[in-house]
Amino acid sequence: MKVLVNILCANDCEKEPLQSMVEACRSDLHEVHINICDYSLEKNLKNKMSCKVVDLPFEEIKDHEKKLSELCGQERYDVVIDIDCSIELEPDFLKDLELSWLDDENVGCIYSDFYSKSKNGHKIYIHQKSMPVVNNSLPLIAFSVDHYLRNIHNENVKGLIISNTISKHIPKALCSIQNA
Repeated sequence: MKVLVNILCANDCEKEPLQSMVEACRSDLHEVHINICDYSLEKNLKNKMSCKVVDLPFEEIKDHEKKLSELCGQERYDVVIDIDCSIELEPDFLKDLELSWLDDENVGCIYSDFYSKSKNGHKIYIHQKSMPVVNNSLPLIAFSVDHYLRNIHNENVKGLIISNTISKHIPKALCSIQNA
């Protein structure tokens, strides 16, 4: 599958965690393209990273869902994943996410369980509900690009896909979110 991963950076991100995210997105199973979406005010990620960085206006982060066509450019993708730069990805998360489920026209998205990580590094497993998913604020959701583009002119594109298609739950923690 051809996968577009958009790493969203609303604030200035440190190079090492960002580089770890990029490395975790590499896959032997899929053709993966990575955009680092720099919504920060500083706009200095291009100086830090060797992969593609897209400078975007800070005020437009709330409209990120509408930018898929722009971020795809001339390429044709099967899957899109938007990930906040504060998320810590597990190794081989793309393999474990079982993206082949999106070959089924009825499946609009795939989501996984995750860890909640404390400041001292302790991880607590967070189990997600199986179908249907009711929350599009999960840290890791892969969407069918076909479903996404069909609904791009609607409000809350991701919510619409989640509520109108089958969502596949992967019962494995594939990322960590940092506790406040």
